Amino acid sequence: MIYTLKINCVAGRFLEGEWIRIIEISGDSGIFTLGNFIRRTIGFDDDHLSDFYAGRNYHNRKIEFDVDVKIKEIYPLPRLKLYYYYDYGDSWIFEITKTRKKLKDEEIDVVYPRVVEVIGENPNQYGSY
Repeated sequence: MIYTLKINCVAGRFLEGEWIRIIEISGDSGIFTLGNFIRRTIGFDDDHLSDFYAGRNYHNRKIEFDVDVKIKEIYPLPRLKLYYYYDYGDSWIFEITKTRKKLKDEEIDVVYPRVVEVIGENPNQYGSY
């Protein structure tokens, strides 16, 4: 089954504007795959620590997730949101919410995960030098 997720960059040292991506991803994908996809989509390198957690807001950590957890094992998250925290120095935080109650069937000849909607430009990971 395919999940439709809204990924919203809600914090980051050099975040200047809105950055939202709507993606489709298989429920069998692990959150490690999701983290890699987020970094590739925003154009960030892969040389910082990161983690996933759930809470009422990004300051609140109610549940922490192991990298082996699959998307289908995370949802539903009653009254909580999923967060991806990347680069503990520059504190890039992505809020991830499921946008559809009903899951989609996987389409033949489609590669998942994939971006289906783009809002905003990619920020510069390290600011303007």
